Amino acid sequence: MRSWPLNQEDTFHIVPLGPASMRRAYPLAHAHDSKLELSQWLIFARAFIKLSPNRGGLIAIEDARGYIHGLYSYGLRLSLKHQKILRVSDVILCNLPGSHLGSVLVNSVQALADELEANTIILDWGDASHIQCPSVISHAGFDRLMDHSYIWTQTVLPKRAGIGPSLAI
Repeated sequence: MRSWPLNQEDTFHIVPLGPASMRRAYPLAHAHDSKLELSQWLIFARAFIKLSPNRGGLIAIEDARGYIHGLYSYGLRLSLKHQKILRVSDVILCNLPGSHLGSVLVNSVQALADELEANTIILDWGDASHIQCPSVISHAGFDRLMDHSYIWTQTVLPKRAGIGPSLAI
């Protein structure tokens, strides 16, 4: 998995959280849940970091200075109906004015789905729903499943053998 800016003008970069950066993400996680201890965070983060990027992980939204403004976990699974499903949860976003950070998150999730060739995204917005405007999600084409869960489906043409990421489950 690679790091990528969403566009050249964007102030945020999307990076997979790794062993070297998981401690940098703790202040944001702790601000989200003040009862969260560093040891609990490290156990949680290591569980995702151990996964192959084609199966799951933790993603950070950081600025050019390396400050982390958002986090989410993701997992990929197979389904008979939808084929590959990207499940996004544990969303934590800084409380910044406007809806830009929410848009960055939604765009990064859609880019990750494209990279992993997932044709369905289930986004559990969770506790972050009070920070960012839900219209960002609906504007991106997501449909509401439950209070803070949304689904987005696209038609994906199968790639030729040997091209694109593989899913080994």
